[in-house]
Amino acid sequence: MKLIHLLFSGFCFLGIIMAFLFFIKKNGSKLANILMAILLLMFSYYLFYSVIYWSGLLIDFPHIILTHDLAISFLGPLFYVYMRTIILKKKLTIRDLMLLGPFLFLLLSFGKFYILSSTEKIGVVNNNLLENYIFLPKLQDILLICFLLFFGIRSYLLVKFFKLENQNSNIRLWIKIISLLFIGIGISFLIYYLLGVTFDILTPLLDYFISLLIVLLIGIITYVAFILPEVFEGKKTKIFPGVKYEKTGLSNEISKELKLKLINCIENEKIYLNNDLTLEDISNRLNVSKNHASQVINENFGMSFNNLINKYRIDEVIKHIEEGDSDINLGDLAYKVGFNNRNSFYNAFKKFTGISPTNYIKKNIQS
Repeated sequence: MKLIHLLFSGFCFLGIIMAFLFFIKKNGSKLANILMAILLLMFSYYLFYSVIYWSGLLIDFPHIILTHDLAISFLGPLFYVYMRTIILKKKLTIRDLMLLGPFLFLLLSFGKFYILSSTEKIGVVNNNLLENYIFLPKLQDILLICFLLFFGIRSYLLVKFFKLENQNSNIRLWIKIISLLFIGIGISFLIYYLLGVTFDILTPLLDYFISLLIVLLIGIITYVAFILPEVFEGKKTKIFPGVKYEKTGLSNEISKELKLKLINCIENEKIYLNNDLTLEDISNRLNVSKNHASQVINENFGMSFNNLINKYRIDEVIKHIEEGDSDINLGDLAYKVGFNNRNSFYNAFKKFTGISPTNYIKKNIQS
């Protein structure tokens, strides 16, 4: 057995262990843990099948021939439901049974071969008669790849277009990484099909590439599960501590000095009242780059530039309300404190106070 086959076997075993740990994991979302466990089992089975195939031992285990495609058919739907669970907190419904479509299609496609005895399967393979036992043999590979890419892209779009409640940017980064890696696996299957099946120019490196990506995915999941378990429990944490700013050259002392300078600009000069205020304006006032300005805000205030400025704007609104300006038009007040439209004002107000500005005014009057 080649060294690379031992590597894949090792990560196959690691994936199975991690799947077991996720199955018994008590913290975090139970559904998300189970979905991650099944995902790891499917990836591990694919690695197992690949090693058996490359080692020339597949014919010794005839009943597992073509079963790797069944594992692949689960990957897309499982990954999408997992992402949907941790992002939208959505539970499984009856409609989700439709996601079993790829798996059921493959059962139909390979069913005639699956029901054969071991002796019959060996005979079919040795005599190159496999296509005679597969329904739509040319179509199933294409559809399987399309399913993978469809669910991978759909999962990434969840990250891109939906806000992650109670999640910070670092966890969003983690989710983006595994989404892009999953899409990469789908693209690798596509390239494998085009070069290996369509043009018959498959190389050993390409043959291993899909499995290498799966190894990378299992490795990343294992790293995060052990080093940063808070990620799988929905808690705020840094995925890659220190990575974002470690090369910027901004020391803690300078960062604290810039923090004081920024506080002065915000609280005394009230620069947040400027409707057109940008991060570049902040960097110019601090006489640093935009990256350094962003670092100062993130490290010292624990929030982004937009959230910091909006927080001060909302505090200003609350100050006006509590000082007896409750009769003022909310739209005018929003513009007065720096917001450009009512929608962003209402969203920011509710984010920082938990209630709408109208309800806050009513509550203030009653008290």
